[in-house]
Order: sequence, then structure tokens, then C-alpha cells
Amino acid sequence: MVLLVIAVVGLWWMLGNSTTSSTKEEQLAQVLGQIEGVGQVTVFIYEQETEVGLLMPQQQEIGVLIVAEGAHSPKVRKQLADTVQRVLKLASHRIAILPMKEGEQD
Repeated sequence: MVLLVIAVVGLWWMLGNSTTSSTKEEQLAQVLGQIEGVGQVTVFIYEQETEVGLLMPQQQEIGVLIVAEGAHSPKVRKQLADTVQRVLKLASHRIAILPMKEGEQD
């Protein structure tokens, strides 16, 4: 549990300081892959441009797809969902977690 908290805090910091969606995806996949039982991970973040008052348009994450080797396990799926929910501040219905096909790893 302590490692999960450390991963969440580190991931939150990294994602908050990145600028592009692909960088966020790569960083998220790298950190999620460090969680025990997850294995190889691929992440896709769906973003939508929003305007906040008079500020410049900003990208807002509105959905995440995670494909992971360990996603066959309900425990791993829950850990992935909880982590992504907290880090990206997304509702659970905006996160899809699917198992990776065998033999499809990089």
C-alpha cells in the first residue's frame, strides 16, 4: 500500500509537469508498470480542449484506456483504476482497463 501511495504521488507530480498527451501516456504507462502484477502497459489518454474564462484553451483529460498484461486479475484492475482516478482526477466510468492479448507485448 505504501508503494502504491508513493507511485501515485510521483505520478501526479510527473503528469502535472508534462506538456503533451503522448508524454503523459508514456509516463503513466511507465509508472503503472511498476505496480506489482501489472506487467507491460499501454495507455491512451483522450483529451478535449476546453476554455476556462479568459484563459487560453487547455487540454482536459476526459477518458483513459489502459491495456495491461496483469489486467486479468481483479486486484490489478482495481489498483490501476484507483491510481488513475486519483492521479488524473477522473471518475471511474471514464477509465477502461483491458487485459493485453498474450504475445502482444513489446
